[in-house]
Amino acid sequence: MVAMAGRRTHTLPRFLQNGFASSRKGGEVYVWMYRKGIPGIEVNTTKVGVEKDFYGKPDESDLDDRITKLETEFSQLVDELRTRPLNGEPIDDERIPRFLAHIAIRQRYVPETIQDAMATVSAQLGSHLRQEENAIEMLAQELSQSPERQEYFKMFWRASGLTEDQIALKLRSPDEHWKEIAAEIYPLMKSGLEEGLDRMASTFENPPDGAFKAGYVESLSRNLHAEERVEHYGRYRWYVLSSSTPLLLGDCGCVFETAGKRRFRPIDEMEEGFVAAYLPIASTRLLVGSTSKHEPMIDVKLVNRAVARCSHKFFVSSTQLPTDSHLVKSLGAWAGVMNERELVEVMNDLKSKIKEH
Repeated sequence: MVAMAGRRTHTLPRFLQNGFASSRKGGEVYVWMYRKGIPGIEVNTTKVGVEKDFYGKPDESDLDDRITKLETEFSQLVDELRTRPLNGEPIDDERIPRFLAHIAIRQRYVPETIQDAMATVSAQLGSHLRQEENAIEMLAQELSQSPERQEYFKMFWRASGLTEDQIALKLRSPDEHWKEIAAEIYPLMKSGLEEGLDRMASTFENPPDGAFKAGYVESLSRNLHAEERVEHYGRYRWYVLSSSTPLLLGDCGCVFETAGKRRFRPIDEMEEGFVAAYLPIASTRLLVGSTSKHEPMIDVKLVNRAVARCSHKFFVSSTQLPTDSHLVKSLGAWAGVMNERELVEVMNDLKSKIKEH
């Protein structure tokens, strides 16, 4: 059953959480919720993944009502998948691709992870450019490749007392002299460069209130039915598999396996190399999208590991985990738009571009 839309929004649908019940008390469903660095707690699903007005206030947006309407249909689908006989055959139901697309795009933490990634790159880039040698490399590149930037640099030469003829002579220097010229300009630009880096860092670390979330909500409202994703997921065969090992449900909802460097992702890039999509729908049942013509063989322990690592802030379980569980310790390791390795690759790419001139 789907709760009516209201001020308290469940960003991880309750009808999904209900399949991971650890206990039921007076009609209420409880699950074990785990967050990184915090002992697990058995909690009512009414309190899991809740945020006030996440999809906008009722008088400002009808997005929450539209999502509630969609999830009435999807809740019925999940109930059917949880109870259907399992025969190893793919399931032909046009609701499944739409359901996966819906879960994939409504992930609550998407704006947060984008902000976190951009803040990390901004901080590391700022640290890199605060080193004089690296800043000079960047200025040399700007001088050599951008006539428009040269006009900007002329202001600093004029401020230091150079005549227009002297400035013109400098700009006729051979390419190998750009770094020497940049080193001459740097002391005049240092304070302005550092102020700019401070502003950039502040913008991403402390964006205008709700800026990333507002952009995400607007995008979700425009593309709630995610037709492109529905078409993409409609190409795969869908199976429901049974598991004797209790499955976890992460705040990312589903996880995607690829043939790329980053094997499991919480966000599907819809690129080549897709291997499988995994959505736990109950502690004993897993919905799998695959290119295989036959029922896929699944390593449940690996799926649980991927769910825990791809979760951003929490995952839920029908059973209490050991206090030293590796699943809890690894929570969030693969969450986000980019993982740590990918952030390093981005930074290295930016640094190499600065040095190319």
